[in-house]
Amino acid sequence: MLVIFSPVLHHSAEDVAWAIIRAQKEYPLKPVLTSFMGEGRVKSAESILAKEGIPYFLTPIEAVKSFLYMYLYDHYLKLLLETPGTILQSFSPDKDSVERILLQARQKGLSSLKAEMALEVLEAYGLRATKCREAESLAFFLGAERDPVFGEVILFGLGGLFLKP
Repeated sequence: MLVIFSPVLHHSAEDVAWAIIRAQKEYPLKPVLTSFMGEGRVKSAESILAKEGIPYFLTPIEAVKSFLYMYLYDHYLKLLLETPGTILQSFSPDKDSVERILLQARQKGLSSLKAEMALEVLEAYGLRATKCREAESLAFFLGAERDPVFGEVILFGLGGLFLKP
């Protein structure tokens, strides 16, 4: 609730302050911001609001800005708490095939998948994969390993060609 009050002859600023306090107590979860214009004529009302913990601002612009900041804060908190939807609605991997491949690897006692099995897993997830083939010579090297600092690393290069003294 945003209350902007400018003193008039028929209503005292104190009466308006007490009405705001009653409304705030009736709806305790609703934020209340106030701006009482009139400097000296509203000082007593501002002190009543301050004692009750209701924020008041010297100008309506400050009150409106604070109201907007509160709204944005609430909005961003809700966004942070949202559960993201599926990125690709049409994505449906063949989980049964993947489970079958992993079961075969386990039954064969493998600690990692062979190239053909890994390609089948990629295809089950809808990823196009190029078939592997063995190198015909040691002139070119391609491989992968787990580095303790960098993690999984793909290695490629001229292999043993330049390793000779």
